[in-house]
Amino acid sequence: MAVIIFKALETCNANCVYCEVVKKNVREIMNYSLLKTVFKKMGDYLKEYPKETISFIWHGGEVALLGADYFQKAYEIVHFI
Repeated sequence: MAVIIFKALETCNANCVYCEVVKKNVREIMNYSLLKTVFKKMGDYLKEYPKETISFIWHGGEVALLGADYFQKAYEIVHFI
């Protein structure tokens, strides 16, 4: 099983002592075009290797800060590829 740890943003609302995310103060969010490319490549891989599975882990900063609209668009992208 392949595992993709997907970091769509680094923004975070915590201040964990072990993490540099807050110190970097990066506010960029991965654009939908790149998200579509990632999902397409995953789909292509699964078509080529149909017995394989992929676990997709949303990670990086606080993913809930992406907001419901981002996840709705991600859902639409992945289901129409």
